[in-house]
Amino acid sequence: NFQMQDILRKTARYILDFCIDHQIGILVCGYNRDFKRELKLGKVTNQHFTQINLSYLRSTLKHLCERYGITYLEQEESYTSQAS
Repeated sequence: NFQMQDILRKTARYILDFCIDHQIGILVCGYNRDFKRELKLGKVTNQHFTQINLSYLRSTLKHLCERYGITYLEQEESYTSQAS
């Protein structure tokens, strides 16, 4: 769990640094509540993928955006097709 949190924190920091370097003022994060359900990636891959806590990544991004004055928006995307 600590390794995953570390990876997600570093990922959030990388995304935020990219936004700062390129003067991006709005970060839009797509969100689909059920996107991990009924995946057919194989038993082992499903187990690894579903353990990634993406809500932790979103909350970390939101916190960092507030700290650095970047607008954070979450866009609900459950209507999009699986192919997209």
